[in-house]
Amino acid sequence: MNFARPGLLYLLAGGPVLAAFFWLSARTGRRAIARFGDPALLFRGGAAASPGRRAAKAVLALLAVSLLAVALAGPRWGATREKIERKGVDIVVAIDTSLSMRATDVVPSRLARAKQAIEKLIELMKGDRVGIVVFAGSAFTFCPLTLDYSAALMFDDLIDTTLVPDPGTDIPAALRQAAENFDPNSEKYKVIILISDGENLENQGGEDEVKVAEELHQKGIVIYTVGVGDTRGASIPLETPSGSVDKTGPHGEIVITKLDENTLRKIALAGDGKYRRLDNSASGRELADIYKGIGGMEKKTFEEEYQIHYEERFQWFVGAALLLLAAEVLIPERRRRKS
Repeated sequence: MNFARPGLLYLLAGGPVLAAFFWLSARTGRRAIARFGDPALLFRGGAAASPGRRAAKAVLALLAVSLLAVALAGPRWGATREKIERKGVDIVVAIDTSLSMRATDVVPSRLARAKQAIEKLIELMKGDRVGIVVFAGSAFTFCPLTLDYSAALMFDDLIDTTLVPDPGTDIPAALRQAAENFDPNSEKYKVIILISDGENLENQGGEDEVKVAEELHQKGIVIYTVGVGDTRGASIPLETPSGSVDKTGPHGEIVITKLDENTLRKIALAGDGKYRRLDNSASGRELADIYKGIGGMEKKTFEEEYQIHYEERFQWFVGAALLLLAAEVLIPERRRRKS
């Protein structure tokens, strides 16, 4: 036998306290009776309660209270085993942390809106493993694949534009870094969700992101892209000792960053995924739509364990306590007078 709430067994310590109370009460009663006359004569005449019956009633009450304390602790015995499986897919979110993500053409900023979207996505997950890759001019895994959604949310909250010191937006590096988190021996169950404005203001050229997406898809990876920002563009606020200023180019002109939906659509198409654009609603419908698509994928088993379920038996103790209390009530304190 075990207990669902073993800490409540401390209530049994109240038994001796209650016993002491009954004893003191009886002692006080006997002294009061003694002041009126000989207790033996009073008992014989039926003028006072029987000490024996009062003691019996006290014992029954004490036993009933003890049984109720045990019942509150949740006694359990008789166990059954249930097999529990956690199935899902591996999802790595690659989030752009370049300076352009500071733009406020979505509220409160591109990066803050992207972090909100990741939070909504994690809240939707049921059995899937999730990881987070941050990238700018380079990329690294910020949160490895995990089933601990609380930990993933903690990492999401820590994301900012200072995590990756290299300037730029190297999407190919982000895709390859995300892919490194997957089991190379698995040909499916793998998803990358790329969240970015899609624009590279620092470095041009280099590896082609669409070709990288095609290469990764051949390895069984499905790639979804999520655009954040406005196609009309916005300035990039920078914090300086004198306050916030807009980022400027080499000739002093204000740099304008625009959402590059075309690139993000091509990446999603190459990765057999979909493209969605974040708006200002913060409803999470964009990621919910993507997760709905992921839900149709074949899933693998991540964890397999057995849970033991015990049968609750508190009712037996409650029933016994009620019977004892009923008996205590039915026993009269006074003996019937003999005629």
